Amino acid sequence: MAIRSVSGRVGAPEVEPRVNHKTKAQWFTAVLLARIAKALVSGATVTDIAEAEGIGHTLASREANSPECRQLVAEFVSDERDEMRALFYRSLGAIEHALNARREYMTKEGQIVYGGPDHYARLAATKHLRDFMEGRATRAEAAGEARA
Repeated sequence: MAIRSVSGRVGAPEVEPRVNHKTKAQWFTAVLLARIAKALVSGATVTDIAEAEGIGHTLASREANSPECRQLVAEFVSDERDEMRALFYRSLGAIEHALNARREYMTKEGQIVYGGPDHYARLAATKHLRDFMEGRATRAEAAGEARA
């Protein structure tokens, strides 16, 4: 699920740090940190980031868990708060709808007749709610990442 730029690196190349830096090395470190923060927000793992950036797992983990990176993530989340809240409630509404699912049957005349509770749909909704509350990716998302 990592966002890759034209150069193949995680994140977008247009991400620029907001701070003036004294040396070119400091500037590159700040740009790397911004790309790592963007990749973390998009759902990439530290291993994915390390591979995409061509750096070691230890360095990627250290930068991803640094206070500076956490600050960048916090700024992004605060900027997108209203959209994230709306998405959260829409997701809960879809799960709630699935928890009330009933079986449907088609008669020979083409009419839809509602039967009893659809236990499979309700169990699937319960699993999605659990995964949603734990922050895990769904099976469809995981399969999509494996194919990519």
